[in-house]
Amino acid sequence: MANKTIKDNRKSSLIQWLVFLSRLIVGGTFVFSGFVKVIDPYGTVYKFQDYFSAFHLDFLSSFAMLFSVALSVIEFVLGVHLLFGSYRKSTPRLIFIFLCVMTPVTLYLAIANPISDCGCFGDAVHLSNWATFFKNVLLLIIVLFLVYRNTRSEERRVGKECRSRWSPYH
Repeated sequence: MANKTIKDNRKSSLIQWLVFLSRLIVGGTFVFSGFVKVIDPYGTVYKFQDYFSAFHLDFLSSFAMLFSVALSVIEFVLGVHLLFGSYRKSTPRLIFIFLCVMTPVTLYLAIANPISDCGCFGDAVHLSNWATFFKNVLLLIIVLFLVYRNTRSEERRVGKECRSRWSPYH
């Protein structure tokens, strides 16, 4: 019996480290990406205009600055929330939705190659379109792990919350 609890404790400890490492990788990537874009919003505006002309959406060019600032802030805030572990359920889900939108876009960019650099990290880091696609796939896998772990931890806590001394249900 004691051997089983030691194994469970080791497994739990390993999973906690994997969750921490996953949050660090994805959150750090989002914070870095958002921070670099906020430093040079005009570079991101030019990249948005390149995208709009590549996708024949030139009528959106006048909103490029708005999209630039909004994307930077969203990436930065999601990354900070993931790094600090706040909103543990909603943050990984929002990042998952974000990556579900961006990954097909980067796949199209990798196949059609209308733009040579995605602009994911501004002018700080230049990635090819295929490297960007594989980065997004890796981040998507890691975020799926975070979404799964956070929903599982909520399911396990339901029974314990009723017995908690802080719970209104006892």
